[in-house]
Amino acid sequence: MATNGESPRAARSGCSARSNRLLKPMLSYIGAFIQAQSEGLWDAEAKPDGWIPLVVAENKLGNSLVLEKLEAVRGFPPAVMNYSGMKGIPEFQAAMASLLEEFVVRGHSVNPADLCISSGCSAILDNLFYCLCDEGDGVLIPAPYYPAFDNDLQAKCRVHPLPFYLTEPGTSGSGDGSGGSIRQQLDAAAAASAARGVPVRSLLITNPNNPLGTLYEEDTLLEMLRWCLDNKVHYISDEIYALSVYKQASFVSAITLAQSLVAGSGGGGGSNGGSGTGYSQRAVDTYVHLVYGLSKDWCGSGLRVGLLYSRNARLQQALNPISAFASISNHTQWALAQVLGDHDWAAGFLQQNCALLERSYDALAGTLRDEGIPFLPAVGGMFVWVDLRQWLPEASWEAELSLWRRACDEGHLILTPGADCHAAEPGFFRLCFAWMPAAALPEAVHRLKRVLKEPRGAAAAPTAAAQ
Repeated sequence: MATNGESPRAARSGCSARSNRLLKPMLSYIGAFIQAQSEGLWDAEAKPDGWIPLVVAENKLGNSLVLEKLEAVRGFPPAVMNYSGMKGIPEFQAAMASLLEEFVVRGHSVNPADLCISSGCSAILDNLFYCLCDEGDGVLIPAPYYPAFDNDLQAKCRVHPLPFYLTEPGTSGSGDGSGGSIRQQLDAAAAASAARGVPVRSLLITNPNNPLGTLYEEDTLLEMLRWCLDNKVHYISDEIYALSVYKQASFVSAITLAQSLVAGSGGGGGSNGGSGTGYSQRAVDTYVHLVYGLSKDWCGSGLRVGLLYSRNARLQQALNPISAFASISNHTQWALAQVLGDHDWAAGFLQQNCALLERSYDALAGTLRDEGIPFLPAVGGMFVWVDLRQWLPEASWEAELSLWRRACDEGHLILTPGADCHAAEPGFFRLCFAWMPAAALPEAVHRLKRVLKEPRGAAAAPTAAAQ
């Protein structure tokens, strides 16, 4: 607001009015995370009372394995110093297409020209929704969901995230879904949005799920695909955790499932919920899109590599000029093309990485069980969804926030509040287990249980001896 006779623009230090919506932090817990880093992280010997952030969905467990491979790359061609295509240099597009074929969308042929590679999946989603949606359109997202999706959709595109609670048939669900078939639940969510004047243009699915660490049933994915194709709604499949699965879980890409719905494929997936007539290849190519990247499965968040795979020709054309704002260094792309083009190494790395993830998961889950803290068993990703409702003095978001603050102040722990993930009710939290060493995870759970057991403000500073 203008004061002392200043104009509105002067009161904003000369910035635009639209910059107002960017002043709020992207994530509510970012300040606590910065504080933790500045005050010092847990170390069993050097700092046993240090902070243990369980809030970052980042995989540091295999960093050294990827770095070792990257550091061996030599012989960069002079062309890395020059301009190239803004959606990826040809060598990297070819390497990523081959990688997808080998590990993510097995049995499906990926044309490198159908890939748009940009500086992270947030950049991909920002550009994607800019091209698919108009300002004020809506994107259905099963909740709880990744907290930063709100920023990805709203910061520039001003597209409405539409959280809804999906219950898979035969399960208890993770929210307060009203039940019924998948199609009925999607119809109800779209109708509720339309009643608010927000048309649904897309359905955004993260599989494996963040924050739940679960996989959707194939029948659920197929029914969501059918619903999108019948209603001409874009199906965005965020599969950034596709290869971070364990406990003998099996991942199937939405691209693979969508191709099974094409007429003549033998998939038997007709319009209107499976009439058997099948869908045209053009319809599938127009409305089904895959988002992937190197941040999670490949321990490379800092490499800033995200990609979109889409056969929608108009979309790819529209992405050409806008991708100039989010392109990746040619030097980085060429080096990664050499690394990921070695499929023998890639297969070995993925096996080691999943073993490391499972080890950390077991360390966290085992201690949660021992301490009697309820959680949803996970099979993918790098997080566990815990249920702390019984420790809230009342079922309110204020009580959840108070407990979160106590975990920070009394336990030097940082958790993701369920409110940030659009949980259906207060008391749920996400615990990420691949950012800190596995040895820190039991200590984190012991600290959490002490916070839960003691009256507010009664806990002493955390010490290793208190385990």
